[in-house]
Amino acid sequence: MCDKDTIVDCRRRRVLGFGTGFLARVTKLQPGAPCFIFDTSTRSLYGGFVVEAVGEHLDKIAWGDRNKDYPVQVQFAQDPAISSGEKMQNAIQIRENQFKSIVTYKDSKRMELFLDGDTAAALAGLFCESVA
Repeated sequence: MCDKDTIVDCRRRRVLGFGTGFLARVTKLQPGAPCFIFDTSTRSLYGGFVVEAVGEHLDKIAWGDRNKDYPVQVQFAQDPAISSGEKMQNAIQIRENQFKSIVTYKDSKRMELFLDGDTAAALAGLFCESVA
């Protein structure tokens, strides 16, 4: 998850950040698992990514002075299954109306951050359709 203030570093540095309260959940993520960025400012999901590494302070520079707010981090890479081996310069963007029926929402605006396998696979399928 990101917003207009953090999306640039998330995408450029290929890292997602979380507060310390998310450590237990983030460390359960396995390399190769599907990974998505939800931009709360545009209500868009960016994808075509997989988890590369998880831990604390993997990127000490991302988000500048706000780095301390996101000590639990996930590094991600382009998903080779979605990119078909071609380097994508920009992530694929899907608007909320395209994925809203797939994800679970906590309330009218907040979706679950951590997805079960079926939900992640369904979302990954949307990104595969976008490049087909």
